[in-house]
Amino acid sequence: MELFDVLKNLQEDYSGKPDPGFYLNIHESLEQFKGKTFSQKFALYEVNFNEDLTVERVKIIHGFGKKVDQVLMKGLSQPGWMILPNRSQLSVPRGSKKLEGIFYYESKEGNPSFLSSFDL
Repeated sequence: MELFDVLKNLQEDYSGKPDPGFYLNIHESLEQFKGKTFSQKFALYEVNFNEDLTVERVKIIHGFGKKVDQVLMKGLSQPGWMILPNRSQLSVPRGSKKLEGIFYYESKEGNPSFLSSFDL
């Protein structure tokens, strides 16, 4: 419910915009936070793209905190964004944006806490 509250209060309305179908493996950026504790359950970033799928900028919508956000924003800014295979015919329009969520999962049954780009 908290995620919906954050989305509802955004200045820009993303509800009518489809997911552009861009993805990036940021496992290395997330892995360094394994076993850490966070008070926030998620972070949300707006990633702005150039036409060549390089990142123009990353903006914090709802973060984990300055140090963590800096690492995650650097990870989201790295080259390597790709278009999903089923959308390979898509071009990247100038000014394309994507909301990227990072989710926190507490330790459970002897497994350490972790961050994931997937809402499990």
